[in-house]
This record gives sequence, C-alpha cells and structure tokens, in this order.
Amino acid sequence: MSYNSRKKNISSLSIEEKIYSCLNKYNLLESKNVLALAFSSGSDSSTLLDIINEIRIEKKIDIILIHVNYNLRGSDSLEDKNFAINKANELGIKIFIKDVEIGTFDIGNLQQHARDIRYQYFQKLYKQKMFTHLLMAHNKDDYLETILYKLIKGSSTRLAHSFKEQRGYIIRPMLTVSKNEINEYIKKKNLPYRKDKSNESNKYARNKIRNTVLPIFESISNKSMDNIINFVDLMDSEIAFLEKKVKKYYKKHTIEKDGKYIINIDNMKKLNKIIAFRIIARFLSKSSNIRITKKIIEECYKIIISKKPNITINIADYKLEKSYDFFSCMKNNIDIYTNTPLPIEQDGEYNFYDKTIYIKTVDKNNIDLNDGSIYLDIAFPFIIRTRKQSDIIYTYPNNQKKSLRKIFIDLKIPSNIRDKIPIIEYNDEIAALCIRFYLDAQNRISNKYSINKNSNSRIIKISSL
Repeated sequence: MSYNSRKKNISSLSIEEKIYSCLNKYNLLESKNVLALAFSSGSDSSTLLDIINEIRIEKKIDIILIHVNYNLRGSDSLEDKNFAINKANELGIKIFIKDVEIGTFDIGNLQQHARDIRYQYFQKLYKQKMFTHLLMAHNKDDYLETILYKLIKGSSTRLAHSFKEQRGYIIRPMLTVSKNEINEYIKKKNLPYRKDKSNESNKYARNKIRNTVLPIFESISNKSMDNIINFVDLMDSEIAFLEKKVKKYYKKHTIEKDGKYIINIDNMKKLNKIIAFRIIARFLSKSSNIRITKKIIEECYKIIISKKPNITINIADYKLEKSYDFFSCMKNNIDIYTNTPLPIEQDGEYNFYDKTIYIKTVDKNNIDLNDGSIYLDIAFPFIIRTRKQSDIIYTYPNNQKKSLRKIFIDLKIPSNIRDKIPIIEYNDEIAALCIRFYLDAQNRISNKYSINKNSNSRIIKISSL
C-alpha cells in the first residue's frame, strides 16, 4: 500500500493516510519500535488494527494487542475477550489481557474507575518494556465529546489538555478521523467487530452527548465538529502561553515550608486580573485539595487586593490567610496547639505550640545579651501563654506603655505568628515577648524585669532553637 500524504490537506486524506501520517510524524515506523494497540474489539480499535497491520507488514514493525476485560456485561464481555484473542491468533501477534474481578468496581463512578484500571495496566506493561508506544483508537467524535463533557461539567479552560495526539508514550493517531469515516471503512472492508450495546444507552452523560448532542451539531453544519475543535485547540494554545507566564511567576514568588505554602502578593496586585486568577488557581491546586471554583478564586482575589493588611478565611479543611504582602494556605489542625497557659516552676525543656523552650537559671555576670535569648530578673513560678485582647507591656529602656497589637502591627508580624508568640507573664504582668523565636526581630522586654546592675545575681534565661 502506498501512502502519499505529504502535500495534502489533512481533511482530504483517506483514513489510512491520516493514520500513516501520524505514525510517521512521531517516528513510529522504525523497526526498533514495538507498537501496542489498546484493543477493545469495538469498531474503532478494529479499524485501527486493520490499518496498522497493513503498515506492519509493509514496514516490518512489531505490534501487540492489549485487552482489558471489565466483566461488566456478562457473556458479552467474555465474547469481546475471545474476539480479541482470536484476532491476535489470526494475525500472529502477542496479546496481553487484564481480567478485572467481578464486583470490584466503584459503581458510583464506574467510567472513571474503569479508566484508572486500564491506564494502570498500560503503565505496568510499559514499565516491563513490553512496548515502546501505545496506540489508542480515540477518534474526532470522542475528542469533541470530551470537550463538551468538560465544558458542561465546569472543568478548567484547558478543555483539550488531556486529549492530545501525543502524551508521553501514548499516541492517538485517529483524532482527525470522524466516526463516519470509520463506519465507511468498516463497510468497505466488511470488517468484523464487536458491538458494545451499552454505548447506545443514554444512562451516562457521555453517551447522551454522543447520541443526542453531536447529531444536532452535524444537522446545523457538517463543519461544526471541525470548527469547535479548531476553536478549542486555538484557545488551548493561548492558555498554554498564559500558563508559562503564570508558572514563571509562581516559581519565583512562592515558597513551601513545614506544610505551609506562601506566595508574595505585592506584585500580584499589579497584574492583569486574568493572570492573577490563574496564579491563584495554581497556588490553591498546589497547596490544597480545595475544589477550585470561580467563586473561591474571586474570594481570594478580593482578599489579596484588599487594603486590610490581615484577613483570614477557612475553606474546607484549609486556612487561607493574607498577612501584609503574603498570602498563605495551610491545612487546619486545631489539635496541634492550645491556648492553655503553660506554668513554669523549675528549669527544664517545655513544649509550647511548635517550639521547644528552654528555661535555665543562670548567673547575671555570665550572660550574652546578643545570643537571641531572653534574660529576665524574675523567679519561679511564672507562666508562658499567648496574647490576649488587652495586653500591654512597659518596654525597656524608656518604660513606654505599648499595646501588643501596636507592636505586632509596627513589626508587620503575620497574624498566624502573632497567635503563637510566647508571652512571659510574671505576677500578672507581661515580662517579655519572645518575638525572635519566630522572626528576625528584637524581643520586647519589660523595663521592670530587664537586667541591670540592681538585678538579682541569679536570673532566668529563656531560649529556643
């Protein structure tokens, strides 16, 4: 058989020429390749096999068949399997069969579960080096059906992203071939195949699209299918361009630390809204399992551009928080921390929130005021706690009265950090704020309990790694 498709428009090619052209594009006609065909025994895969087999003979390449028997249609499933075995024997090629145990399916999401099973089997055989490339018989109608299904379900704008002609080792050489072309080929060649009666039922959404929606489009215009696909492909290319910009910004401005994702939003406020929305969507997909919707993205965007420096919202199991120029996402875990004051009655190690705090009695004349520790002229017992609404401290050295809220705002301390900063309370007064345990900023010490020449000889050292 001769294939001359180099100078022809794709729409004017025969079905054989379209498939040959695709295989040639990805260098699959070399003898070193072993091509596997996902073979359901249906009309599409039977057509692809018939054409691939002719190419195999001419180009002397190896092919194998892969058949997955889901055992969902009783004797029909068994007959599909036997048809595949007989076809492999007839052509003298290997066949690999996956038999799915009856009763193992998730009935609530049957089609997705079936898809997961077959792709896992494909991946297993690929890792075992049983083939170099996998050919799948998805056609133009399948492509459009998937686009419409995603659109109806409210999926992302990358409608064609998961249905490319080539993705890794998977090749779909029939995406330019319509179902009508397949039917004509079968009729012309008198090609046997197995008919899946479940495809005629409109029980599943995809079947409804295939059996009712697509024929309506075709009745309006015989170019409708091509026009929709061409539009989606163009849109997909433009979105891919946008996502490159988004990925670059995200990589530059996002960090992940201790299960918390943080993005610098200062520059984001100046970005085009479309790009900002995409950055938010990417951030949420990377940092959480939140089901991303337009409403959630818009809510996050309002928080980001708000003039309020600190805003926190809870969505599902996650806390989304704006703190000055940063926006963070962290899984809520209310069991980790407690607001209960921690009594300190002797030297030792104490766990407080996510810190280990070391308490030690030391000699006043043998201390290093620059080591990041807090030195206080207090005695046991005292307590370590978190902030309260009306907290104030008389700070060293000028004994100025300041509220903790004002100190935290001046230092631009994120609200989630404010809630964890250890506060040393002694005789019902605040003796110190352990700010440096979390940030590169000076601790705040009460003038009354700071170290001076009149302090006791034995003082308390408070530190944390």
